[in-house]
Amino acid sequence: MKRLALAVCAVLAITDAATTARADTPQYCDEYANQAVMSGAVNHDRACGQSGPRWAVKYMDHYNWCLAAPHNVAHSERLARQKAIQACKAAGENGEMGGPAENK
Repeated sequence: MKRLALAVCAVLAITDAATTARADTPQYCDEYANQAVMSGAVNHDRACGQSGPRWAVKYMDHYNWCLAAPHNVAHSERLARQKAIQACKAAGENGEMGGPAENK
């Protein structure tokens, strides 16, 4: 019985790892890339100060990266961008750095 339980756990772990490691669909990556480009533009327009590949405004760079990246990594990138943009917008509403460029 213990062997069966161990075998089931092993199969579930392998299945979970395979699901987590898969690259995303073209449809997901299209949405991912569009959102990434929009976030990059907001970062620039509001002078949020973010830099690096995450903030590039080239659609194909984000799209191709997403197609090759594991789903959980692409999802984490998407969430990190959203969080940074929300913080930048909130700072701008409070009159701090990271607000709309026209208010600087």
